Amino acid sequence: MSKRINVRLPDDLYKQLYKKDGTMTDIICTALRTQLEVKTDRNIQRTDDVQMDLHNEIYSSVYNVEIMPLKKEIQHKLEIIHMLEKDKIYLQSQNNALLMDKVPLLTKLKIKLLDHRHEE
Repeated sequence: MSKRINVRLPDDLYKQLYKKDGTMTDIICTALRTQLEVKTDRNIQRTDDVQMDLHNEIYSSVYNVEIMPLKKEIQHKLEIIHMLEKDKIYLQSQNNALLMDKVPLLTKLKIKLLDHRHEE
């Protein structure tokens, strides 16, 4: 099915159409289809761009609002773990030093106890 339309064309455009091979109807229909396809492609591209912009904006918001604070919290906890590990190593060395200090005392005490038992 087709419809008839009346269109006013500028003289220069009419002359260009008149010089083309084919009927005016075919030339105008082809030109209109081509133009509409280009506009459709542009609209699709704009829609894709809008979707990408929206995705980027949402990701950016989620990243800044949720992910960054979590990353900072993880970094803080890692620093605490590192400090606790250093404290653990220090306390272990202090414990070993105390034990080494006490060994001679314990040895003397043991000797005294053994001497005391022998005297009885």
